[in-house]
Amino acid sequence: DTDLTDIETIQRELLDLSGMVAKRLRRYQIRGRTITLKVKYHDFKQITRSISTEHFTADSKYIYANCLQLLTKTKAGQKPIRLLGISMSGLKRQDSAAFQQHLFQGIDTGRKRREINKALDTIQEKFGPTAILPGRLLR
Repeated sequence: DTDLTDIETIQRELLDLSGMVAKRLRRYQIRGRTITLKVKYHDFKQITRSISTEHFTADSKYIYANCLQLLTKTKAGQKPIRLLGISMSGLKRQDSAAFQQHLFQGIDTGRKRREINKALDTIQEKFGPTAILPGRLLR
């Protein structure tokens, strides 16, 4: 309803959008490699910024961190923003046998993140989308 001008509000919106995108990916058991941030300014000029990551993901924390990097390549905080969007491309079906682990993280790190995400999805399905949120999204 209103243009976003405050960088913290913009970051909170990106956090919320990252969670929705990641949840949708997990629901359909797919992962993506390319993260795209769409920004439409108050004058309706639209730009997109993308990054292709080394690993396929459906993790909201990873998507959000990359979106914050992409946000620095926009005029967020300088020009009012009318619309924000996040999309994933370079998709593939989730195949746990073929899932590439990160080289410098512990062996269980990927599995633990997947278990955390599965638990969050289960809680939100049972009690609603606001049952469990990142603290930054509490208002």
